[in-house]
Amino acid sequence: MNPSSDSREEIVDFLQSTEALRDVPREQLEWLGPESEIILYEPGIVSRPGDSYDYLIVVLEGKLEGYVIQNGQKRPQLANVSGSIGGIIPFSRMKASPVFIEAIGPVKILALHRSKFHELITHNYELTEVLVHSMVDRVRMFTSAH
Repeated sequence: MNPSSDSREEIVDFLQSTEALRDVPREQLEWLGPESEIILYEPGIVSRPGDSYDYLIVVLEGKLEGYVIQNGQKRPQLANVSGSIGGIIPFSRMKASPVFIEAIGPVKILALHRSKFHELITHNYELTEVLVHSMVDRVRMFTSAH
């Protein structure tokens, strides 16, 4: 995507081109776009362990890295690159960030607030299914990393 563009149609086209969302019906991705907001991050820490996190995110551009500090060293836990799904997900029990999240360079995300989750679940079955599977995969990744 072009960092200066954020037309909703281009965002939907981008979402549909990602591996995770390619099989989601377009009308559900069209719902996601207008219900979400675009957030831009400058390089640096955007969240610390314990910070409340109220958004499901899709990285549109850039990279977010999640890490913990152990024995004074950064220990990477996850990397959300363009097309990655992160943040909180419907049915997740996560209330706060378990890790530091750092923007590696400029980052542009599509962010859906948790207040929209009921509508998401009620009217967007395939999209919800993909998001829940994404959460299960993320749990497996965190479990195997520890």
